[in-house]
Amino acid sequence: MTADGLATLELDEAGRLLSMPERLWTADTLYCVTAGDTTDVTLRMHELTQQLRISLSLSEAAEIKELSDITLTGMTGAALLPEGTPTGEPVTAVFQVKELTRSRAEEIQGLELYLRSMGTFPKSKNILAFSLELTDGRKVTFSLDVTDKLAELAAGSTLQLEGTIEIPAPTPTPPPYWPVPDPDPELTVGEITITGWEQVDGGDVDAAM
Repeated sequence: MTADGLATLELDEAGRLLSMPERLWTADTLYCVTAGDTTDVTLRMHELTQQLRISLSLSEAAEIKELSDITLTGMTGAALLPEGTPTGEPVTAVFQVKELTRSRAEEIQGLELYLRSMGTFPKSKNILAFSLELTDGRKVTFSLDVTDKLAELAAGSTLQLEGTIEIPAPTPTPPPYWPVPDPDPELTVGEITITGWEQVDGGDVDAAM
């Protein structure tokens, strides 16, 4: 926080919000006290940070080979205190991710996403996006507009959302390989080439002269 009341959240090297910053509290009040008097002041604090938790289940348990950063656009990176008014430009946030696995197996059943921030930036779209690749080569690109859902995100509270990641069906296994049949046989007699040679039963032949 700066002397002029500007609070900013820490960004990574790519200029994105880190997923779980410390909680930010603020308060502001005005009291009039007669010179020479002593008074007790109760300062009521309120939290500016908000927590978002998203549970994503996979349509089928699978082994994940590679998972990109899971990001959310349109978030607030700086605010003016004590009101917490968003300022600057919207930024992209990166979720903290926990993989939900089956007992004694490497297959993933779902993903738990965690994010603490100063909320969404006014009039910005909030797009949840990531990509993943399974060990069998199947790939998923996920992009979802959650702007309306995040309208319920309030300072000092936690918002829980749920969804499903549709895993594409495996590519059908091609039929067994069958060799290409040989071309029509050829029979060479001297300098004569007979193509399409077929052996047939011509029946009995009378050779009497």
